[in-house]
Amino acid sequence: MKHLCFLKKNTIQMKLMTTTMATVALTVLICFLSISIYLEPYLHSIFIRDTFNAVQSSSRQLSYYLDEVITYSRDISFQPLIQKVYTTDLAPNSYQYFRLLFDVEQYLDQYITLHDNILFDVFLLDEHGKPMEVRQKYGGLTDTPIYSQLIRPEVKSGISLPHQVAVNNDLETFQVIAYVCNINNTSDPNQFLGKVVTLIKYDELIKPLETIENTYSLFLLNGDGQVLFPDSAVIEEKPNYYQIEEPLELLDWKLLGITQNEVIYGGIFGIFRILFLIMLICSCFALAGAYITTRKLIRPLNLLIGAMKQVSAGNQQVQVELDSHDEIQDAAMVFNRMVKDINIYTQELICRDKREHEITMQMLIYQINPHFISNTLNSIIFLARKGEDRKIIDLTKAFIMFLQVTLRTTPDTMAAFSEEIIHTNRYVSILQYSYDGIAPIAWEVDDSLTNLDIPRLLLYPLVENSIFHGILTASHPCRIKITARQAGRDYTVTVEDNGRGIRPEALSQIRQALSLEQAAQSHIGMRNIRNRLRLLYGDGYSLTVESIYGEGTKVSFRIPMAGKNPD
Repeated sequence: MKHLCFLKKNTIQMKLMTTTMATVALTVLICFLSISIYLEPYLHSIFIRDTFNAVQSSSRQLSYYLDEVITYSRDISFQPLIQKVYTTDLAPNSYQYFRLLFDVEQYLDQYITLHDNILFDVFLLDEHGKPMEVRQKYGGLTDTPIYSQLIRPEVKSGISLPHQVAVNNDLETFQVIAYVCNINNTSDPNQFLGKVVTLIKYDELIKPLETIENTYSLFLLNGDGQVLFPDSAVIEEKPNYYQIEEPLELLDWKLLGITQNEVIYGGIFGIFRILFLIMLICSCFALAGAYITTRKLIRPLNLLIGAMKQVSAGNQQVQVELDSHDEIQDAAMVFNRMVKDINIYTQELICRDKREHEITMQMLIYQINPHFISNTLNSIIFLARKGEDRKIIDLTKAFIMFLQVTLRTTPDTMAAFSEEIIHTNRYVSILQYSYDGIAPIAWEVDDSLTNLDIPRLLLYPLVENSIFHGILTASHPCRIKITARQAGRDYTVTVEDNGRGIRPEALSQIRQALSLEQAAQSHIGMRNIRNRLRLLYGDGYSLTVESIYGEGTKVSFRIPMAGKNPD
């Protein structure tokens, strides 16, 4: 009977696997053929559209560059200094004439500097087509055949073919394209004065054409059909190719994009091969998943899913008991442990949130002491009555900067040790206006510690305690010293004063209050610091208070060098 039951189950599984394999194979074949038929014309149009978009994008970029150059050149032709060099009646070899040319060249150099991303140089031509320059850089350039038509007065504007220009006494040459436009008298627009020649950096101009993919070819042609880019390129007539032309604005140039059918279909077939491989891999995973699922997972998995649903509904006491002796049983055991861990972690979160809320409220209470604000404002009023404007400004600035730091601080906000030094000094400087006998803090901090992080507002409450409970109540001059020294993987910070000190019974109360976990109404500042240190770095980090009545008090704490609990 058991043997027949096994055969029955095995037969059902084999039937299900056979049906699944046939269904997956047929589905893959139908999907692949359908997608191929649908995507072939779509991909074909995408490849052609990519070529068209690339040609259009390059055309817009080139048009932008050329329009920028044309605008620059026309703007130059209307400048008063440029007009002056043509309309002022000066002897060609006079000092005044050369001085005016020198001013023009300086102006053009400044213009080029502002637009050196595309411009190589700018110079002027007189009405006979000869360069007007002091430095004689382009004396024979306009005599070359490239400029023969462009320098004629009846040709209002035009652009040359790419050519080389020499600089640095012919030691270097650069490839440029020249844009030439007329300069007319602004008072009499019909009077021809000369021309402005703008040399364009050829390499910068063709940059949009050099970043083109290798799936198509791109050519730049002038109005005569000459290929300007690539250099020495020849357009070959080939069958089965697509050609896209895009004219350039403001000029009779055009961009020509060419891509062949074999390139397009090569990309399409590559996509189809990847698509078929993905479908084949997915089919194998589907068959493997179906086989495993039908053999092992159905019954125990349903039990596990039912338990998960109960947990998701809010029942966190549910446990799954399985005896399948396989991975599902292990998963059930993990699930049971997870539910227990969730319960424990939930309780810890509740307690942690409660502690953080208490710390936050304590810190907010301690951030701004109303007596401190009142005393500061009274000091400002007192200084105003005395007419000490400079001290009022200094005190007000210090008070504002102190409030800016204090009001934006949260318990886990970190700051560099150097920032805490500035903030604490600023607090002491404010108190010095209200109380006599408060000396500046003496700092002894290792240079290697100034850039390490420390929780914000950790020092000034300790300094405040030293001032109000140790220094102001003492009968002798007192001072505060703060030291920071590295000690292994931590660094120790100590706030020490030589004030009145703490009586032994009061010191015992302070230490007892710091050891309690629940909130207390006294020693809020020190408890706040203790709680923040433990919350950020662990229970091993807290405050240590030492004091001798009549001699002074020392409070110290440790902070990890790495900014977190090393354990």
